[in-house]
Amino acid sequence: SDEPQERKTRFLPLSGKTDGALRDLAAQYISWLGERNTDIPSFADIAWSASVGRSHFDRRAGVVFSDAKSLEDGLRTLTMKNGASDSTEPQSPTRIAFLYAGDGSRLANMSKTLYDSEPVARAVLDRCDTIAREERSASLLDVMLGRADAAGDLSDTAWAQPALYALQCALTALWASVGVRPNVALGTGTGELAASQAAGVFSLEDGLRFVLTRSTLMATLPGVDPNQALGGLEAAYDGIATAPPALTLVSGVSAQVVDSDSPLDGAYWRRHARASAQLGACAATLAELGVDLIIEIGADSDLGQRISRECQALSDGAEDAVSPFIIGSMPRDDESAEQGASFVEAVARAYEAGLTLDFNGMFDGESRRRVSLPTYPFQRRRHWI
Repeated sequence: SDEPQERKTRFLPLSGKTDGALRDLAAQYISWLGERNTDIPSFADIAWSASVGRSHFDRRAGVVFSDAKSLEDGLRTLTMKNGASDSTEPQSPTRIAFLYAGDGSRLANMSKTLYDSEPVARAVLDRCDTIAREERSASLLDVMLGRADAAGDLSDTAWAQPALYALQCALTALWASVGVRPNVALGTGTGELAASQAAGVFSLEDGLRFVLTRSTLMATLPGVDPNQALGGLEAAYDGIATAPPALTLVSGVSAQVVDSDSPLDGAYWRRHARASAQLGACAATLAELGVDLIIEIGADSDLGQRISRECQALSDGAEDAVSPFIIGSMPRDDESAEQGASFVEAVARAYEAGLTLDFNGMFDGESRRRVSLPTYPFQRRRHWI
C-alpha cells in the first residue's frame, strides 16, 4: 500500500557523564523491561519520553530497535562495552558537510522506505511529483516507486536524474526536521544540483524543472550535436530565479567554494554536464574548511569514505589533523531498508556523534504520551575526611 505506515523502528537515546553510568543505565533498562514482562508501554512512547524528557550528556548510545527482543539485545550489548576511557572527553562535530553523490543505485528501495514511513520526505516527493506531471504529463513517483503503470524506469537517465534529485532533497528536508543542517554542501554529478538546492541557490521546484530539462538533454547526447544540446541546458538554467549560496557550497568540478567570482550560471552547468568531479581537490577544500563530520545524502556509496581517506592522506603528519567521521543517510542493508530502519539508524549515529537533535522530528505526525522510565544512575564515590 502507498498509504503512510506507522514507523516500525525506533531508537532509544541513552547518555551518561561517564561510560560506567551509560552501562549502568542500560542495565537499569534491562531490569525495568524484565519487571514489566508483557506489560510494556508503547515502544514509541518509550523512545519519545527518553528523547524529549531527558538531558543528553556527552557519552552516548543510540539503541535502534523494533521489538522487545531487539531492544533488550541492544541494551545487553551496551552493558558489555568497555568504551573509551573516561579521561578522554568526547568531541562533538563543529562543521558538518552534506555530501550528495551523483549515483542512485538503490533509488527504488530508498524511495519506497521514505515515502511509506516519513511524512516530511513524503511531502517533498509529492511536491516533486506535481512538478513532473506538469512538465512531462507523467508521474515521477510512479517511476521512483516502481509502479506497474510507470512511464519509464530508473535505468533511463531521463528519469534517474530527477528521481535522484527528488530523493536527495527529501533527505535534506528530513535531516532538517530533526535539527541537523549542513555548514558545507558538496555534490558530484546530479548530486551537485541537490547540494545547490540545499544551499538555497534555487527553489525545490525550479531545481527540479531544470533537472527534468537537463536529464532529457543528457539522455539524447549520444545521438545529437553536444553543443546544441548543452546550449539548451545553459538557456534553461539562465531562465530560473537564483540566489547566492546561503551556506558554504563547494563546486564538485572546480573544488572551490562558490562565490561571486565563480557563480553558478548557465555556463557553469554547461561545463558541469561533461566534467568529472575532482575528489582529491574537494577533500583538500573540506579539510581547509575544518569539516569533521560528513553526512552522505543518498544511498550509502563509497564516495564519503573515499573523501575521508583523501582527507586522512592530506593530513598525515599534521598534529591537529582529523579525518572526518562519515554517516550514511541510508545503510546498505536491504533488510533494514524494508523495515524502515534506515534513516532511524542514521539519526542514532548522529546522536552518538554528539549532534544536538530536535527529537520531535522523529515523531512527526504522531501523538505520543510521556511514560515513567528508569532514572539516571549516579556514580557515587566515597570520600574519607
